[in-house]
Amino acid sequence: MYPEILVKESKKLGIDLNNNQIKQFVVYYNLLEEWNKKINLTSITEFRSVQIKHFLDSLATFNSIPSILFNTGSLIDIGTGAGFPGIPLKIALPGLKLTLLESTKKKTYFLETVSKVLKLNSTTIINKRAEDLAHDINFREKYDLATVRAVGKLAMISELCLPFCKIGGKLLALKNPNIEYEIKNAEHAINLLGGKLGKTKNIKLTENKITSLIEVFKQKQTNNKYPRKPGIPKKYPL
Repeated sequence: MYPEILVKESKKLGIDLNNNQIKQFVVYYNLLEEWNKKINLTSITEFRSVQIKHFLDSLATFNSIPSILFNTGSLIDIGTGAGFPGIPLKIALPGLKLTLLESTKKKTYFLETVSKVLKLNSTTIINKRAEDLAHDINFREKYDLATVRAVGKLAMISELCLPFCKIGGKLLALKNPNIEYEIKNAEHAINLLGGKLGKTKNIKLTENKITSLIEVFKQKQTNNKYPRKPGIPKKYPL
């Protein structure tokens, strides 16, 4: 088993995977396939599709990470699920200090197994909701980067994620294309949370797959009342 599509297309993103990293991705896929029989991690299981829709999609954030952070940066991946985009980024950039935040306990068992088997150093896995953890002084405004992938509308995502970002840090949100209306509706929330909307990039992963990456820069401290209690940001977006 060789991830030909991943290796080829990741080079177009500026990532030249070495043999050890390629092996890590294959092992990650095998663990994903095995565990998915026991717990619901993903509906996408075919090897080619996982390479494109999970691995490459996660790596689409690579060029939005400043190179100065490659070996020293801290990243929190919020609502990580089966580890996307956090684990593919950690494989590509092993120097990153990674926190994987997931509210479903069973999924954290999977993440702990992947971290152990792949020997992902400086990786922390936390089983909590973002609405709660963001009020912990050990995590609030401590990260250079926050990542999130398709867990809800941008206004809600911003409320959950921006409180984790340092001033000068940024949020990287992966979404499906054609989200102009959603972005416009989120501008008020982003400003209220101390952020500033950056670029939206449509990134071509393969001939038939495009993903959108939204950048939000953290410019000011987030008011301590955000995020609101669990479930409120989704039910009543800012």
